[in-house]
Amino acid sequence: MNEILGIIDSLEATILESKKVPMTTKVIIDETYLLTIIDKIRMSLKSTSSVARATVDVQQQPIDKESIGLSSEETNQQVSQRIIQEAEKHANDIKKGAHEYADDVLANLQLVIAKMQKNIVTLEKNVDSGRQVLESKKGVKEYESR
Repeated sequence: MNEILGIIDSLEATILESKKVPMTTKVIIDETYLLTIIDKIRMSLKSTSSVARATVDVQQQPIDKESIGLSSEETNQQVSQRIIQEAEKHANDIKKGAHEYADDVLANLQLVIAKMQKNIVTLEKNVDSGRQVLESKKGVKEYESR
């Protein structure tokens, strides 16, 4: 979910930074970039739903005699071994879901960092152009005062 929000934030930033069509509220956006963002949203939705489904499936599977196939003749040790095996299987499924979630969070973090880097570059350009304007005005004033 956080990954999707990050992608939407990236899309919003793109819209806000895009060139505006004069005398309208429309903007010009690169088609390939927009389609790439839509693909990222689709992939994120698929991975999020698969993690959620796997988590729900694991949580809904009770550990009882029928689900692990016990017969009345098995000894307590065999019963314990089967329960432990089933618990380990559930634990591995949960770990897999946690790893997928962590990957999603890290992917979102990468998007946020990329967005911040882009904003920093833009800010640096604005500062440089502002300095150039100030220096050119300073040069003009010095020339006029002579």
